[in-house]
Amino acid sequence: MFGIVITGHGSFANGLQEAIELCLGVFKDIKYITYREGDTPEIFKEKLKSSIDELPYEDILLITDIQKGTPYNISTSLKEILTKNIEVLYGCNLPMIVEAIEERNNNNSFQNAIENIINSGKNGIGK
Repeated sequence: MFGIVITGHGSFANGLQEAIELCLGVFKDIKYITYREGDTPEIFKEKLKSSIDELPYEDILLITDIQKGTPYNISTSLKEILTKNIEVLYGCNLPMIVEAIEERNNNNSFQNAIENIINSGKNGIGK
């Protein structure tokens, strides 16, 4: 089992929370952290760190909206300084989150789960 933290700019994380709860129900051990206008990077970093600390898992998956944005940059910086095993993914979409929730119940290693989550995110885009 691993913890999940979803973050992004504005109401991104809250929108995903609403969609996930509508489709799959409420998960008390998934955190949704917003980066709002007016949040300093230091304030956001503390919100993100606190959410990670609240999760009772050694493995933590941080999923952000876009690469190189503040939520992504701070997520990767926390990966370097915290003692938990943190993986950071960007380009979040709903299929990734659904897969992440399903992977938590499988017996796959954390790294195999990450690969499956990335593949689901890619496969969730189409025409």
